[in-house]
Amino acid sequence: MCARRGKGWIKSDDWGETGKPAPKSATKDFDNWIGLIDAPLNDVQESRDKSQGAVKPTLVENEEDAKADEIRFMLMRQHPSGFNYPRFAFTRFQDHALIRFFGGTMRLGDEQLVASIGYEFMFLVNMKVVTPTPSPAAAKN
Repeated sequence: MCARRGKGWIKSDDWGETGKPAPKSATKDFDNWIGLIDAPLNDVQESRDKSQGAVKPTLVENEEDAKADEIRFMLMRQHPSGFNYPRFAFTRFQDHALIRFFGGTMRLGDEQLVASIGYEFMFLVNMKVVTPTPSPAAAKN
């Protein structure tokens, strides 16, 4: 299944270039799941305790499970109360940063949930598959 921005879900065998509309029964939860994945970057947090002051992004260093190419930070508050503040990890890719991890409390409507979301990446590579021709010496054996 593939989603084309603003056009809904389609069943496709060519990464969404062509396809037929996917049945609603098969895709009913997809938009909600994607909403959870996108939520950390769409700033769904809601500050309810005004006594903690403004949000203060804080670089996190020297964590045992950090990878060498990661940049980690959390969204602390000016006057932290020990709450589970949102944490992010980004990895360098060329001259960009790609999100690798989000962990923290999120509000979705009236619901509050604790999320731990890991992100993995796939890159489309233009490959040409070639079958090598045996050399004359190898053909004799």
